[in-house]
Amino acid sequence: FCSMLGFSEEELRSKHCVDFSPREDAERDWTLFQQLRAGSIDHYQLEKRYFRRDGSLVWGRLIISLLDAHPSPLVLAIAEDVTEKKIAEEARFRHAAIVESSEDGIASVSLDGVIVSWNSGAQRMYGYTEAEVVGKNVTVLLPPELGNEEKQLMATVTAGGRIEHYETIRMTKTGKKINVSLTISPIKDSSGTIVGLSGIARDITDRKQAEEAL
Repeated sequence: FCSMLGFSEEELRSKHCVDFSPREDAERDWTLFQQLRAGSIDHYQLEKRYFRRDGSLVWGRLIISLLDAHPSPLVLAIAEDVTEKKIAEEARFRHAAIVESSEDGIASVSLDGVIVSWNSGAQRMYGYTEAEVVGKNVTVLLPPELGNEEKQLMATVTAGGRIEHYETIRMTKTGKKINVSLTISPIKDSSGTIVGLSGIARDITDRKQAEEAL
């Protein structure tokens, strides 16, 4: 705990157990602690912020439990630094919010071509809800005459390549054909292995019609 917060043991001994946290976090902790003292619970767990000696904040997972075997009323408190996990979670939430609010159709696909995720932009573009397409092969979006195109695109990306602004035709739920610009990238795991593909589609039908008119 000294190492986690940067205080000496002597400095920590002079503080109250909730002095290390911002008020709203301390209040949640203290409410549960009072329940523990009253005997209504015998343990609790929560994630909260802690002030370090330099004023910076770290996230900790706190686990509190009663020491029943001890002759005096003591508790055991274990605090684990989960700052990196919280930062990663917040980054994922921001990324998810960006993807969901995008006007472009964004989807992820497994290596065998099965749709894994589908944002609201894709729903507006193609007419399928996420529930309707997740679990189906991405070829559901291809016109019959382009049946082999998806295999060629996937082969390029799974070999480590990237496809940018590839203009082609896709088909909506109603059977309507639309012009799209595709950007397809590999999805890699922590070891660098390609485990799937992400695709961004932009409807360029109006632009293509204008070009043909000219």
